[in-house]
Amino acid sequence: MTIRYITFLIITILLTNFVKAQNKTVITSSLTGSSIMVLKIDHDFHNEYGCSYPMTYQIDFPTGSTGLTAWRKFSINDRWISIQEKTTNDFFNAMEAARFEDSSNIAYISVPFSSLTDSLFIRITDATGNAVMINYNGISRYYDNRTAAVTVSCDDWSDWVVQDNRFSTLLNLFRSFHLYVTVGVITDADNSSSSTWSILQQQLNAGYIEAASHSRSHPDTPYVDYAGEVIGSYDDILNHLSLPPLFSLGTSKQYVYTWIAPYGSFNHTIDSLMQLRSYLVSRLYSVGNRDIPFSVFSDWDKSVQHFGVTNAGVEIGAPSWGGGDTSISFLNSTFDSVVTQGGIYHFMWHPQVIYPDLNSPYLHNHLTYISNRTNIWYANFGHLYLYHLLQVAATSGISDVAGEYNAPGNFQLSQNFPNPFNPATTIHYEIQNPGKVQLKIYDVLGREIKTIVNVYQNPGKYSVSFNGDNLPSGIYLYQLNTGDKSLIKKMMLIK
Repeated sequence: MTIRYITFLIITILLTNFVKAQNKTVITSSLTGSSIMVLKIDHDFHNEYGCSYPMTYQIDFPTGSTGLTAWRKFSINDRWISIQEKTTNDFFNAMEAARFEDSSNIAYISVPFSSLTDSLFIRITDATGNAVMINYNGISRYYDNRTAAVTVSCDDWSDWVVQDNRFSTLLNLFRSFHLYVTVGVITDADNSSSSTWSILQQQLNAGYIEAASHSRSHPDTPYVDYAGEVIGSYDDILNHLSLPPLFSLGTSKQYVYTWIAPYGSFNHTIDSLMQLRSYLVSRLYSVGNRDIPFSVFSDWDKSVQHFGVTNAGVEIGAPSWGGGDTSISFLNSTFDSVVTQGGIYHFMWHPQVIYPDLNSPYLHNHLTYISNRTNIWYANFGHLYLYHLLQVAATSGISDVAGEYNAPGNFQLSQNFPNPFNPATTIHYEIQNPGKVQLKIYDVLGREIKTIVNVYQNPGKYSVSFNGDNLPSGIYLYQLNTGDKSLIKKMMLIK
């Protein structure tokens, strides 16, 4: 890909997202007359990020309420499902749960969005089975109001650290402490053979593991092939792995939320290309650099549609190239300091560094010290930022008083997938009224390329494929028109 084309690509992305970022309501909340909380997530946002991790909604209930049970469903016609109750004495993460604090009259209800609908319905009943009056007070900061968060990331998943069982042994160790690890994968064939992908799939299936992109070939900047390293590595992961449900939207789409920068090198080209996939955040490698956030969330950057770069606060182990810590007192006191501040304790490691330390006191002591605490939220790095994204996007109060089961009709045009594409892509759309439907493709000069839908359709969801095999690389527009309504989006063909 030429520098000229990359520059054109970046300018196009920035202009596109300037339009996308203008005052779009992502999550709306309402309360029905029968005390049912209704949350509605923007369809495109839902598709872009999946949102399958349980969000915790903070809900007030009346003083003196007893025998409370929380319920949820995802559409009007679903039956109500009771949510498992947990207490502050229970150790749990990444699951549907309801926790009631009688002393403060607050319920913490943790529920994901479903892949089948953009709505979520929540209610609370008392010992007699009657609905109690509730008030929604937003999304809890750290899962169900935990004191602080812990996340772990590591680098260099590839043949040279997998085939001798180093990585699997270490991941099994961290899993035994119920610690979630985000693994940076080097994805090209020279680094990851089929057996290495198979071992990673086994680790994903065993739980607690997030697959993050660590590029295709682990280059330092400037890259020879930026699109291949940033976009291609994302696609490599999806092509080789079946990701866990919390990183998926049902069976239709999977997500790689985290970019782990090789050598910690980062620039504006990487930053801009990340938004062509659902990357949420970049983790650099500058441990100790206090100019890069590590114990707090980085800010959302509207210009590139993801969070700013962040860092690990500590590297455990003592790499030969410098940095890292093996002092038990330093590691444990650093954790204590972050918890006191109500922050995020994020530490990282390299397998080739800490594998020889499997029997070293510092490793087991520190993992024991920081793990299995009921007041700490343990999560993969990508899920921390997915959760925070919805916190940023959500409204904090009741937006309106809806009629019973008041569900507006949908007129939606989703972002094509994959995007960029070569040569085929799929476009999903939804119409709310019967009538003539047209879906047309245009070039950036507004010249019509092709009409791919031109029929009468009933209300519902539809999808159609488009093949650009006979078209040159570039930006194209696709427009959905029903006569009284019209939507348009951009897509990119890269050959």
